Amino acid sequence: MENLLLQNEEPQLILSKETIKDLSVIKSWTYFFAILTTIFLGLGLLVMLISFLFSSGIGPQNQAMLVKGFFMIIISVAVYVYPIYTLFKFSSHMKTALAQKDNAKLRSAFSYLRSNITYIGVLTIIFLVLYATFLLFMLPVMLAGGLMAS
Repeated sequence: MENLLLQNEEPQLILSKETIKDLSVIKSWTYFFAILTTIFLGLGLLVMLISFLFSSGIGPQNQAMLVKGFFMIIISVAVYVYPIYTLFKFSSHMKTALAQKDNAKLRSAFSYLRSNITYIGVLTIIFLVLYATFLLFMLPVMLAGGLMAS
């Protein structure tokens, strides 16, 4: 009977004071990075919006470049909204978990951190594949262009 109770209980994890201090520092830095990234993405959107408002005097080619830049900012915001959100959630849940010694909030905080790291990892793999594909197709073009110029 005693073995049944032990098997059904959730394992306990005891955190040392040093670990709690480290988690508190990590929480602060992730909150800082989430705020900083939000500010930079917001500033990028603001600069592009102001550029659009004052772009009436520039030529059509420059306006086309401005539109492309605006869409790049929009894509950047769309790509980074989720990791910023998960950093905010990690920080807030970690703060609550440490303050209230709440295991459920601690688990939730680490779940958000896992989601963030997974998303960034997948995004990194996608960009590496795109970069490799670009090099694979552009290298022969650049070499052919270099040979033709000689």
